[in-house]
Amino acid sequence: MKWEYVLDETVRADTLVLIRRAPAGWRITVEEEAHTDLQRMKFNAMCGDLARQVLWDGERLSPVEWKHWLTAAAKQQRMVRGLEPGTIVFVGEGLGRKAKAEVSDLIELAYWFGTQQGVTWSERAKHIPAGPPPAQLEEGNNDETN
Repeated sequence: MKWEYVLDETVRADTLVLIRRAPAGWRITVEEEAHTDLQRMKFNAMCGDLARQVLWDGERLSPVEWKHWLTAAAKQQRMVRGLEPGTIVFVGEGLGRKAKAEVSDLIELAYWFGTQQGVTWSERAKHIPAGPPPAQLEEGNNDETN
């Protein structure tokens, strides 16, 4: 059996009771909240804008490669010039289960970098909120697709 809850004060108290009553051998996992679908959609739109408008080190990167370039993380596939002069970035990892805060930082980096490169952001990149979704989206009344 598996239970999953978003932590608040009530859940915190109830969880302590559950932990005290849990049989030996049960596993408890506490993890930071994963990024939202809206954050993923916004970041994907921004990476598409970068792919269409930015020539980086003499080449065009795909939207996926821009994701990898911006995340610059562990599973590397190839190298491109980094943000700072004389540096290189290994591209190779997407969003996966990155936390909301980490994806927010990536969105801010993408905005800053794209603005430095003269990117004109698409309507999708500009208007998908990076924060909590509006009530109509929470209720499933949206027309957004991946």
